[in-house]
Amino acid sequence: MSTSKVLTDCIKSFLSACDVPLEKSTYLETGLFKGDSVQFALDLNFKKIISIDIDKSAIDNANQRFKNEVLNSRVLLVQGDSQEKIKEIFDQSINIIYLDAHNNDVDEETIAPLENEIKFLLDNVNEKQLIIIDDYIKIKNSYLFENNDKSWKSKLSYKKLKEIISYKGLNTFEIFSSSGTNCHLLLTKNKNFRIDKILFLRNLINRFISIKFYYKKNYFRFMFKKLIIFLLPDKVYKILKSMLKRS
Repeated sequence: MSTSKVLTDCIKSFLSACDVPLEKSTYLETGLFKGDSVQFALDLNFKKIISIDIDKSAIDNANQRFKNEVLNSRVLLVQGDSQEKIKEIFDQSINIIYLDAHNNDVDEETIAPLENEIKFLLDNVNEKQLIIIDDYIKIKNSYLFENNDKSWKSKLSYKKLKEIISYKGLNTFEIFSSSGTNCHLLLTKNKNFRIDKILFLRNLINRFISIKFYYKKNYFRFMFKKLIIFLLPDKVYKILKSMLKRS
């Protein structure tokens, strides 16, 4: 999980706008990994934290890391495919929903649950629930990243994601990390929620940092790669690509 001060403040601002105290709110995430996002939610003082992950070893490790919180039922760890488990776990009392289960190493069928997660949630969330999609920058600008048929980024295109969310009439926000390496897409049916001017300006600065980071670091690499593909015979390019993968 990659978070930022702006994202944290957006979460607090949203809960405040919904008149839901942090210490009485529930956080649900898909994608546990090492449990840093669970720790993030604990540090923010959520009353209840639920994490879904398909990787049993990740669940086992988190059960040890958060042993006390699991015992007192503050943390619930659920093992399974998030696009299915979220249907079992979801209810209207959950306030913040963080989607980060993409890119698991279990199998290709479950590597990109994001599309089904979003479709289910958009049919069921209410105005007091906020959806946060992690790694949105890698969906919006997938051409800047290494991509192949087995990559989670190849399973849900930016165009398709826009189509899924557009017909729902959602209030959307693109929130950038201060490092410029990531951004999140926030979705809510709450039409009255707005980020304040200070948050807006901080996010604008982070957006410019992101442009500098990605388009300077990745865009020229992308163009160079396209130039090589254009100049070299296809057979030669494939041989070079195979050699680089083995090295």
